[in-house]
Amino acid sequence: MKSNSLEWNPMEPYVFLVGNEDHNSYTFDMRKLNRPTGIYKGHVGAVMSVSWSRTGTEFVTGSYDKTVRIFSVRKEGGTAA
Repeated sequence: MKSNSLEWNPMEPYVFLVGNEDHNSYTFDMRKLNRPTGIYKGHVGAVMSVSWSRTGTEFVTGSYDKTVRIFSVRKEGGTAA
């Protein structure tokens, strides 16, 4: 798994978000790194940039496919809003 961007959640210091070459974004809990807490799909190109909202409940991704997507954080992952 090759990641292009990483950002820590501003409200939960043990949660971080990564944008990957496989066209997906993932959230992880530092206390359990064996699998992601969420998988977020919706891009058709590599995710190049990720950024959390100030509340830590939403994030935005920018992709090589020239699109920007907004996601709400859910335990099971999700698709773009």
